[in-house]
Amino acid sequence: MSKKNVTLYINAIRNIRPDTTNITVPNISGSHGNVFIADTNDGKLVFKSNRIQMIQKNVLASGMMKRLDIPAPDLATTKSIGRYKKQYFEVYPYVHDKTLYEHIGNGMKSEIIQKSFFEMADILAKMSKFPVDQYNALRYTHAHQITSANISDTTNLIMGKFYQAAVIMLNIGKQYVMHFDMTPKNTVVNDRGEIQHVLDLDAVGICSENFALAAMVSKYQQLGFNLPEILEYYEQNVRRKIQYRTIIRQANLNNIGKHLHWVVGHKKQGSK
Repeated sequence: MSKKNVTLYINAIRNIRPDTTNITVPNISGSHGNVFIADTNDGKLVFKSNRIQMIQKNVLASGMMKRLDIPAPDLATTKSIGRYKKQYFEVYPYVHDKTLYEHIGNGMKSEIIQKSFFEMADILAKMSKFPVDQYNALRYTHAHQITSANISDTTNLIMGKFYQAAVIMLNIGKQYVMHFDMTPKNTVVNDRGEIQHVLDLDAVGICSENFALAAMVSKYQQLGFNLPEILEYYEQNVRRKIQYRTIIRQANLNNIGKHLHWVVGHKKQGSK
């Protein structure tokens, strides 16, 4: 992200909340570069710049997560959406534990890492029980719409359309409301591996079960863990058969796609 964009974001945050101090970016900021952390009179808050339609969708996702007793950003309060001119922000309390990604980098024991992944599987199982017809009401409710918008923002419109088409192809089958980027970067855990917070409500949308599970297990696979074990656990949890081969094949494609997105995104940032 360019220094110009950083300055615009920081100025917007200061206009939304004049009491902000020590505005920084997270240690794991992702490819968007649109998330900031600041001290305020109400404590440390997260400010995430986003499209207003995406924020409206995320408010719906936040309410759903709360109903399912899944820890996630609470966007239901009047202070949870900030606006300065044409810039909109999601605003919510900062969670002080580290992401699972950071814990892995710090040498967390493998059995604790596995515990976190199994809790991710529990969360996806909970979400799969939410009625789809109670969610399909706003723009950006489907995975391909969300992916197209976010990839276009971080790379370009052509890549956004390419990823949109790919996601549509991968989402054949029964649809659920799930978090389709349930990964170590999007889960905050304590030292015991217990999930304290699920991040990135952008990635909550209508998608196939295979698609959401493949996103979760792609990193699990990279870490050298046994994929059938966690898929069997999920299958027992939801009490229905899942498509092992399809999920594993999509997990492999995810790892290739993420690498491509990383390469293109870094080239774009380097050209600014």
